[in-house]
Amino acid sequence: MALLQELEERLKQFYDTEASVHRECRRCGTTVTATERACPACGSGEISELSL
Repeated sequence: MALLQELEERLKQFYDTEASVHRECRRCGTTVTATERACPACGSGEISELSL
């Protein structure tokens, strides 16, 4: 049971962190996902990460 609680806490931390960061293209302002390395709209690799 303790193992499941530990897993649940770690998953909550991961998802809370993901939700508190916004990534966007510096060139055109398009929102970029955490897995994208370049902007899907303009192709720029300049991605900013904003902590919320």
